[in-house]
Amino acid sequence: MNFAILFLYLNKSENNLSKMKHNLLRLFTTVFFWCFLAGFSAYAQTTITGTVTDAMTGDPLPGVNVKVEGTISGTITNGSGQYTLNVRSVQDLRLIFSFVGYESQVVDASGTQGSLDVQLAEQVNIGEEVVVSASRVEEKIMESPVTIEKMDILAIQQSSTPDFYDGISKLKGVQTYSGSLTLTSINTRGFATIANTRFVQLIDGMDNSAPLLNFPTGNIVGISDLDVESVELVPGAASALYGPNAFNGILMMQSKSPFDYQGLSANVKIGVTNSSTNAGGFNTGNQAGLAHGTNPYYQAQIRYAKSLFKDKLAFKVNFSYLAGQDWRANDYTSFRTDVSNYFLPPGQLPGPGNPNFDGLNLYGDETNISLSNPALIGALSAGLAPNFAPFFGGSTAAATAALNPRLTSLFAGQSVNRTGFREQDILDNNNATSIKADAAIHYRITDKLELSYNYRIGSGNTVYQGGERYALRNFNIQFHKLELKGKNFFVRGYMSQTGDGDSYNLSALGAFANERLAPTASVWFPGYAQQFTGNLIGQMTAAGQTPLWLAGAYIPTNDQIATAHAFARAVMDNGVNPLTGAPVTIAGLTPRPAAGSQEFNTLMGAVRADLFKRPVPGAGFVDQSRLYHGEFNYNFKDLWSWMEIQVGGNFRRYDLFSNNTVYNEVREAGGQPQRITIDEFGAYVQLSKRFIDDHLKVTASLRLDKNQNFAEQFNPRVSAVYTLGANRQHNIRASFQTGLRIPDTQAQFIFFPASSGILLGGTSANAARYGIFNGGATDLAGNPINLRFIQPERLYAYEVGYKGIIGDKLMLDLNYYYNTYENFVTAQSVRAINGGADAAFVTATNPTGAFPAGTIFRPYFNSNIPISSQGAALGFTYKLPKTMVLYGNYSWNEFNANVPAGQTFEVQFNTPQNRFTVGVSSREVAKNLGFDISYRWQERFVWQNAFANGIMPGFGVLDAMVSYKVKDWKTMFKVGANNLLGQDYRTNFGGPWVGQLYYISITFDEFLR
Repeated sequence: MNFAILFLYLNKSENNLSKMKHNLLRLFTTVFFWCFLAGFSAYAQTTITGTVTDAMTGDPLPGVNVKVEGTISGTITNGSGQYTLNVRSVQDLRLIFSFVGYESQVVDASGTQGSLDVQLAEQVNIGEEVVVSASRVEEKIMESPVTIEKMDILAIQQSSTPDFYDGISKLKGVQTYSGSLTLTSINTRGFATIANTRFVQLIDGMDNSAPLLNFPTGNIVGISDLDVESVELVPGAASALYGPNAFNGILMMQSKSPFDYQGLSANVKIGVTNSSTNAGGFNTGNQAGLAHGTNPYYQAQIRYAKSLFKDKLAFKVNFSYLAGQDWRANDYTSFRTDVSNYFLPPGQLPGPGNPNFDGLNLYGDETNISLSNPALIGALSAGLAPNFAPFFGGSTAAATAALNPRLTSLFAGQSVNRTGFREQDILDNNNATSIKADAAIHYRITDKLELSYNYRIGSGNTVYQGGERYALRNFNIQFHKLELKGKNFFVRGYMSQTGDGDSYNLSALGAFANERLAPTASVWFPGYAQQFTGNLIGQMTAAGQTPLWLAGAYIPTNDQIATAHAFARAVMDNGVNPLTGAPVTIAGLTPRPAAGSQEFNTLMGAVRADLFKRPVPGAGFVDQSRLYHGEFNYNFKDLWSWMEIQVGGNFRRYDLFSNNTVYNEVREAGGQPQRITIDEFGAYVQLSKRFIDDHLKVTASLRLDKNQNFAEQFNPRVSAVYTLGANRQHNIRASFQTGLRIPDTQAQFIFFPASSGILLGGTSANAARYGIFNGGATDLAGNPINLRFIQPERLYAYEVGYKGIIGDKLMLDLNYYYNTYENFVTAQSVRAINGGADAAFVTATNPTGAFPAGTIFRPYFNSNIPISSQGAALGFTYKLPKTMVLYGNYSWNEFNANVPAGQTFEVQFNTPQNRFTVGVSSREVAKNLGFDISYRWQERFVWQNAFANGIMPGFGVLDAMVSYKVKDWKTMFKVGANNLLGQDYRTNFGGPWVGQLYYISITFDEFLR
């Protein structure tokens, strides 16, 4: 069989963390207690009060940040715009007043006693945002040395998407993939999948990827809209500052400080989702399959933050809940894993009528077995011979001798797949949920030192697509973070841990459900061959063609063969003769129960509950992994004014455990699963210097990274930005940097039988025993392939760009990049030239762990094929009357891979060459009334990954939103719709059809901005 799950495996525990948690809590309590005492020993004595108002209307402004320049001390204005600030001294005192949507103001408050009132003017200039992700220091976005995109609080409030995370899809250069209603994957500059290990997401500095598989799980465990302060995205390589795997880009999500954003806020969103797409394929069009239909959608969020002890201590708590019916992946007519996704091969029957049909969202039909089996043909010939002996003078031996070549010819090149189950039938439910909660406590030890602890947990139900499609049920990730930061430094440590909940593999669920109904090798396949042959001979006999066939003078027609296949499948699936309706009893065969019946649900529930890679294999898998991470950064700007110097470093440990369901954690026959640990560290230095009267800024950095399984890697970066114009409104930038991608944990250690072969980590420690590296394998076409054990991948990135303001109304941002790749990490299905034996293959029926020559593996390795990519992007913002803004962007991307003739290689660029977004919005087009309407489009492109290959048609999406503020109620109402044009679309082959979402939202904010 080609389906490796069955070929190899036919025959949940978590170590106690209580001691570790207790020690962490004790450490935090001790540190916090002493810092608390230290803070009060330096407590401020002078009090300044005042009121902050709108310069135009005179209205008080609640929630304005009031900061002491050069420190972290500060406060906010209350609901009446009033503030009270305690300072240590009024000598050389400067206060910074800032508020979203208003120009920040620095006020000299030296010698102030008592009251200080301030007026803030609405922000009218564009391009004034401050970012930190480009260089790890605050700088104007206009003067950033690399391309950077940002969403602030107002942009998030004004977005027409249902949440801020979906709004990222509108940013320049961003490509998003919808794996589920609750799982959106983000990428920039190509080479991505739903499980995107090339892109890093940070939440308050914490990597939110799942440790076991190293890819971000969208925002299912992220930040709620109410707690997001800003989102910054740097497309392209960022590993020189942020470490390995910030390869395609980095997304930094910053939550709100409880000092700066206080009070109660809450949001309720009610709506409906709709999708009318039935099962549709590129080969045969729409066929049977239930559409998603119209279903309710709910979202609720609440946040509360408060400062205490005269702004020395602050805390916040957040809770978010989302529930809806997931988008459906219901393509049951397209082929899944071969070229037939592009064009139906000549002579192939379309769709399910093909005996080799492997449907895109059908599971269990991956199990394939060849009819060209000499032992099978011999048994069939001997079994049929008595019926044909009269044609040979009563000699069964002569009949057997005549039948054998006829059956050999008939079965030549033929194989049969089991019948698959529809995704919507075998999912335990179609619920898409996300539950997130977090709490943080911050303490200002001095006016320049702040200590904080943050706990975050997220859980939910979703479906994601990697090598297979997986239903994540009650999946959860927890985070603990302790951080100390000052004006010029931070030190943080955090850990994350995952829980698999009740998650399972859909392909394994279908395959092993089939095995429990009828074992393929011993029951279903021999029975199928017998029923097929009997029916075909019956058809020929009725037409008087059997003697000719026995003599080799007649070849059965395609219609006769198709009828025989349909008959055999009906008998072996249903236990009923489809011609007569009479039951057919076959030893070991249990007829397939109807979807949704009690018998069906019991069967699927049992297979879901059992674990993968067990003597009685099931679909469940285990993930009880952890990540430990510590890092620091120090900026020497107060010590040396002639040059800005930063240093930093980090240590990380992956502590992985799948209980042998995902990784090969049993190294010896009869052994117990052992946790896999991987250590890595990094250090960097960055130098920045300004020249030519502050018009030219040059930045250079160098980073060293070391993973225990690979040699040291150096990562340089150099960039320059030249600023022109009387108001510094024109900026030209250029950069060269290297990106480093240390193979992720699955690329190093996975051992996971899948439909496309055994997914195999490519380190020598994991893969050498199977003999497929260094000349031990061929590609599926039989061509020799010389695989090397995996090494880090490197990217050389060149970029130039311009960002400027023209006529005070138009802001333009243009960039061009060119990337070349070295040691490109990929995966490809190959056949082992030789067999072998290993503990990973040991089962009750295979005690020696033998695996045969021809076993299909899908190893991770480095390709030596020259690969490059390039792209350009244009973004603009144009100010219109009545606070309206016209915005848009365009992106162009392409790759080049010089694949030698005769070689097969999956590039997996998975990115449309052209896409654009255009929209118009206003925060207040009329009094308290705002709106946003946008349209985004992308052209068709080729999708490739281990699960499926296919052509993704282009599509366009129209989103719209209208908002209305009732300031006396401190409330904003929103009515919005996504995908208003009503055309369902898919972002990845095998993924769900995304329909329409219509919603009403009500947000209360004590300090509504």
